[in-house]
Amino acid sequence: ACIMTSTGAWPIRTRGITARYRSSWVWQMLSARGPSALVTCLLLTASPLGLADGDDLFQQNCSSCHGVGAVGIPGLAPPLKNPALWGALDDDALRYLVGVATNGMSGKLEVDGQVYQGMVMPPMRHLDPNDLASIAGYVLSDVNGVSVTPSESDVIALQSESMNHGSLRALRNSGGGDDQ
Repeated sequence: ACIMTSTGAWPIRTRGITARYRSSWVWQMLSARGPSALVTCLLLTASPLGLADGDDLFQQNCSSCHGVGAVGIPGLAPPLKNPALWGALDDDALRYLVGVATNGMSGKLEVDGQVYQGMVMPPMRHLDPNDLASIAGYVLSDVNGVSVTPSESDVIALQSESMNHGSLRALRNSGGGDDQ
């Protein structure tokens, strides 16, 4: 017969568990605190429900043009991995990134000797501000080492600014961008 004991939210079977599993952290968690402790532990170590991280969102929304890891695709879309540009833009790095993502970009662009001309980045207005904040954090912080933690409210405020391709290009050039 199985012995049932209650150590938490649900009764737990204590017979039929092999010694191999009794030494695992799962068994220890279940026997010490019950299944509710295991669920709590798993929830605390997982990312917030419904929120994808910036890398995943970048891969879903941006990498088909800007490449995996934001390294760009020659002739199609420039690399977003450009620490010199983002560092030179300094406080305007997030403004530029959100401006381009919200309004798109067109015209000739030259980056590291590679010319990008004739392709147009469409506005990505379908992106949720929180998702765009995650993507911006990934591109700026994770890929380029810029110390910034964009928030949804930062993105919403920047999206409300009137920025056209000319003002975005001027902003890029003020940061030492090498487009023409």
